[in-house]
Amino acid sequence: MLLLLVWPGCSSPPDQINLVLTASDSLLVDVLIDLHKVDAEIFTKAKSQTEAGEQIVSTFSDFRQRDSVLLAHGLSEEAFNELIELHLDDPVRFLLTYNQVLDRSAANQ
Repeated sequence: MLLLLVWPGCSSPPDQINLVLTASDSLLVDVLIDLHKVDAEIFTKAKSQTEAGEQIVSTFSDFRQRDSVLLAHGLSEEAFNELIELHLDDPVRFLLTYNQVLDRSAANQ
C-alpha cells in the first residue's frame, strides 16, 4: 500500500509572482549575460588550445575581460558584489532575475 502525504509547506511556488523587476535587476541581467559571454569565449579558447596540444597559460587577461565588462556597465567590483549580495538576500527576486538572463540568452541563440 502506497501512502502519499502532502505537506503544505513543501508546495511549489505559484507560477505567477507579482514582482516587478527594478533597474538594478535589469542591470544585473545585462552584466550576467555579458559575463557569461566572456566566460564562454575564454572556455572556447582554452578548449581549442587543449585540443591543439598547446599548454594553457593562465594570465590576468581573464580578469581584465571581466573587469572591462563591469566597467562597461559602470560598476566597480565592490558595486557588483553588493548587487549580487542584495539579490542573494531575496531568493525570489534573484531567481526571477536569473530567469531573465536565461530567457534573453536563449533568445539570442
